[in-house]
Amino acid sequence: GVYGYAAISRIRLTQTAPTGFAEGQVQFARPPKPTPTAPDPALTAQARETAAGVGDPDLRAALEALAQNVLSRRAKAAD
Repeated sequence: GVYGYAAISRIRLTQTAPTGFAEGQVQFARPPKPTPTAPDPALTAQARETAAGVGDPDLRAALEALAQNVLSRRAKAAD
């Protein structure tokens, strides 16, 4: 084959967990996701006003969602 002994002649095994096998298994569980908060009614109304002039209902809904995300991030940054 193309890959001979020289391709795999240097392998180093390392232990990445701070505990060994005798101490037990390390937990690799992800932290729980934060629960989403209810959107601010004022921001929802402002997002709806922003996209009110769009005739296509699918595009209007997408633009409302985008506007609400932008406005809520600005509100969080201001806090």
